[in-house]
Amino acid sequence: MTIVAISGPESAGKTTLAKELESIGYIYRHWGPIAHDSVYLDALIEDSHPDKKCVWDRSWCCECVYGNLLPNSTDPARNSPRGMSRLRHDPWLGEWLYGRAVNKMALLGPNIEHLRNTRDETDLPCDPADEQDAYDNYGSAHGWKVIHNIHNDRHATQTIVNGIERDMRERQRLQNLFRPVQDPSIANAAPVEEGIPRWWLSGVGNPNGTVLIVADKPSSNGGSQSGQHLPLTSFMTTKLARSLGRLAFEPIWTNASALTQMSVANVIDLIAQVNVIICLGDNSQDFFSKLFAEKLFADRRKPVIGLIHPSALYRWGVYENQRKTTEEMFKHAVISGIDQYLTYRVVEAQRHYPWQQDDVFNPEYSPWFGEMPMMLKTS
Repeated sequence: MTIVAISGPESAGKTTLAKELESIGYIYRHWGPIAHDSVYLDALIEDSHPDKKCVWDRSWCCECVYGNLLPNSTDPARNSPRGMSRLRHDPWLGEWLYGRAVNKMALLGPNIEHLRNTRDETDLPCDPADEQDAYDNYGSAHGWKVIHNIHNDRHATQTIVNGIERDMRERQRLQNLFRPVQDPSIANAAPVEEGIPRWWLSGVGNPNGTVLIVADKPSSNGGSQSGQHLPLTSFMTTKLARSLGRLAFEPIWTNASALTQMSVANVIDLIAQVNVIICLGDNSQDFFSKLFAEKLFADRRKPVIGLIHPSALYRWGVYENQRKTTEEMFKHAVISGIDQYLTYRVVEAQRHYPWQQDDVFNPEYSPWFGEMPMMLKTS
């Protein structure tokens, strides 16, 4: 099925809640000190298998929280102080590499007094108030569900469990959309590869996202950065996603190679969910151009915005002067899919400016928010 990660201060009730989930069939995994955040990746691949439901007691966000609260502390698992973790000053990267495939909860204590009174010598040596604030701030800033736990209240615990179960079903729904089925009605069907990413991680992000971002295919070079596995986690694609900031965690992210493996019914359901489709590179644009030309999809078209693939955008000098503009267009396109009014403006703009691909960066086309990308016909 997927994973729910529960992180929070010492004595907030994380383990109690995790054990409650274990009692109804979840696999329990406790995270202690780690040498590097990339160790989460193998567990992510294994635990997010569709036949499993897993609960993680602590997660990558602890690298940021304790890296800042206890920067000089060390433990047997580390070759360097906690403050040397790359996620200490870059929590966005942890969310990008691991968080898009996981349901996340920051579980806080009922109050600071309770956290102080229940601590013992096995707990980390940081002030409970600072620790609670750190998790609260992290969760609020990165889209985690932030919950103040009420200890010894069975009804409150059951309410939290019910919410987790509901969110897990939504995550499973998205996961199952990407289940591969060889179907000749989808163009360019290719054999399912044993590699990166596993099919159950080939579509990630917000399960209820209204923006679909589609690149080409997974990187075949073994990964250009540590922790790479989920869609668009190569160095170049990560760079473009980073330009969105927190907005990067609102869309659904995938590759055209994954869409070609899906059943027609699942492609229809995915398209129906979103307001805007953003294609990075020619292959993803070609996929939707051919798809919407088919009779079956004639009444299911959505605005499709085409942009240069980040691998070309950041690698080749010919695009150097277009990088900032492309990042701005990308951000506005994502916003357009979240805001229905902006989506309407995208479609209206297209009716008056029939762009061609060669016009992508032509300064004379500036109907909306500056230079607009090529958009495939939607009518």
